[in-house]
Amino acid sequence: MWESPAELIPSNEQIAEVKKILVARPDAEGSVVLKLVAESDDYLAV
Repeated sequence: MWESPAELIPSNEQIAEVKKILVARPDAEGSVVLKLVAESDDYLAV
C-alpha cells in the first residue's frame, strides 16, 4: 500500500515545536539555524 503524501507533511504544531528547539540551541544565531527558523516562519505564515 502506498503512503499518502499528507502523512509526510508535519503539522503546524510540530513545526512550531521544532522552531522552539532551534531557537533554544546555543548556536541559534548561526546562519544555518537562522535559515531554518526563517523557513519555519514562512511555512507557518501560509
